[in-house]
Amino acid sequence: MVDILLAVYNGEKYIKQQLDSIVAQTFKDWRLIVYDDGSCDGTVKILKEYILKYEGRIVFYKGLNNSKSVVASFSKLLKLSSAKYVAFCDHDDVWHKDKLMFSVEAIKRMELKYGNIPILIHTDLYVVDEFLNIKQKSMIKSQCIGCRAKSLQELIVQNNITGCTVLVNRSLVDICGSIPNSALMHDWWLGLVAASFGKIEFLNIKTVYYRQHSSNCVGAKDVRSFRYIFSRAFGGVAVKRSIANVFLQCEAFLNMYGELLSKDKKKILENYINISKHSKLRRVIKLIAGGYLKFGFFRKLGQFFYICIKV
Repeated sequence: MVDILLAVYNGEKYIKQQLDSIVAQTFKDWRLIVYDDGSCDGTVKILKEYILKYEGRIVFYKGLNNSKSVVASFSKLLKLSSAKYVAFCDHDDVWHKDKLMFSVEAIKRMELKYGNIPILIHTDLYVVDEFLNIKQKSMIKSQCIGCRAKSLQELIVQNNITGCTVLVNRSLVDICGSIPNSALMHDWWLGLVAASFGKIEFLNIKTVYYRQHSSNCVGAKDVRSFRYIFSRAFGGVAVKRSIANVFLQCEAFLNMYGELLSKDKKKILENYINISKHSKLRRVIKLIAGGYLKFGFFRKLGQFFYICIKV
């Protein structure tokens, strides 16, 4: 059984297509758990229609107020899940019909190989426009994401996991518990948990049509464009704040799991948190020696600049 966790807010424009793609999955042993974060459009009406049509397959919870937090919504959903496997879903995407089948088969192979440890599976995606026309055949390639990075050092500084492609097992959910507000994104936090206590596996297949539109919370950015490079190079306060938030997330993770972590994993977190205490030259050395490096030349350049000069 797979619990599919769907967080939604004002999703009436696209949610029908996503629900239809879930119903059409070739893997049929699923339950959809929906948390609506205070929608004020026709989202709830649409959901109720599908609940009646697919009786027993969809569980619905409605928030009273808009928390404006994707992390908080998925944290609530995790607490409501009970299945052996858990998948994450955004209301404005569309799933490939074999998405669950591919991921479930992969996670079962991992469990046979490694036993009952926390496991996270994630995949590539198609980037599409609001009408589902393909804009990028691979989000991994278009964003220059180091998708095969699995170490805690790498995941501390850069998230390479896209939540709507993720499947995790119950062991990971049990260790994860609640996702704190200090987590920058739920998928990033889950990746840190998996890297610390279990295994991460990337499947080089596209399982989601990731819709790019004006209302995206995050969006698929073209990291090779001049506009993106310029914004990161001269982003000033915003870029500095984002780096500071990564340090805060790291501290929160260490505070939550410090007693459970191995000595090596604990040391990795502590060393990164303490980088700013060193001289500028030592910061460069610590980043390189510790393996705390982002993927891609321009990302590394920006990382050195802001951590070693501006932080």
